Amino acid sequence: MATIKDIAKAAGVSFTTVSNVIHGNTKRVSRETIERIEKIMEEMHYVPNMGARMLVQNQSRIIGVIINEFREDAGGSFRRPFISEILGAIEREIREQGYFMMLYATRSSEELMRLIANWNVDGMITVGLETDVCRKIRDRIRIPVVFTDCYFPDEKNLNVGTQDEEGSFLAASYLISMGHSRIGFVNEVKIEERNVETRVDGLRLKGFCRACREAGIP
Repeated sequence: MATIKDIAKAAGVSFTTVSNVIHGNTKRVSRETIERIEKIMEEMHYVPNMGARMLVQNQSRIIGVIINEFREDAGGSFRRPFISEILGAIEREIREQGYFMMLYATRSSEELMRLIANWNVDGMITVGLETDVCRKIRDRIRIPVVFTDCYFPDEKNLNVGTQDEEGSFLAASYLISMGHSRIGFVNEVKIEERNVETRVDGLRLKGFCRACREAGIP
């Protein structure tokens, strides 16, 4: 396996110059030299030591992705098309930005807290976690976090999701505009009043009821 010394010798430059190119510190290195070093690295099949790179840059270039394990059977969440689509898009974007994805599915918030505390990640993305778990992460974690598909109303945090209330309102309004008045709202479980603002089904019910109320439908 080729080393930095081998690359430096073949390129006719110093060890430090090659190291700087590998780690992206190229302000004092000419474009011609950079291209020559990169070409030699490719020809010699040089593979950077990720552990050493992390120490030099003080970065792991790893993004932790946490999803909620919704079902008791192993891998239940991964079989849901919605989750698969999100994970695929996240992984693709992380890879294109030169980072790596570390994926973990959990049902235990305390287990999750222990894992996060011991992970050496540069940032974290959560997918579909419960509101109370999101609050724990916000209060305990000091790395950048993006909450995805988490019903976590907090303006101080970056929360990426869909407009469920507005979408349900538009769907119900469309049915009403087509002359329908006996419209049902079907949900998997009973929605408690305290969960209306923090659950996707609660927000959808809220939008549905608003459309009916504005149309004068009891």
